[in-house]
Amino acid sequence: MNLLSIVEQTDVAYKRAFSYHAKRSWGYLFWNEENPGHYDANHAHVSIAVTDLQQAAEIADEIIPFFEEKKHSSPIVFVRCPKSAEASGSAGAARLPH
Repeated sequence: MNLLSIVEQTDVAYKRAFSYHAKRSWGYLFWNEENPGHYDANHAHVSIAVTDLQQAAEIADEIIPFFEEKKHSSPIVFVRCPKSAEASGSAGAARLPH
């Protein structure tokens, strides 16, 4: 197991302590209806490398309706960057349009 994997597992375990979660093929959805404004409690965590726009669109098509149903505006999405971006220290986080 590499360091990035250990860090990601620790991050997921931490967020599960105060959020509901649902595992998806691409990562996790986290939500907490009692605290809808808290970004760590309400977001999508994409743990696979997203390599093309079609893949990104399919993931977004799953995330947006999920958070609309929960009455959360502008879901936050944390995305794993490809290895070239990881090496440069880039992190990925974005708000999806509602």
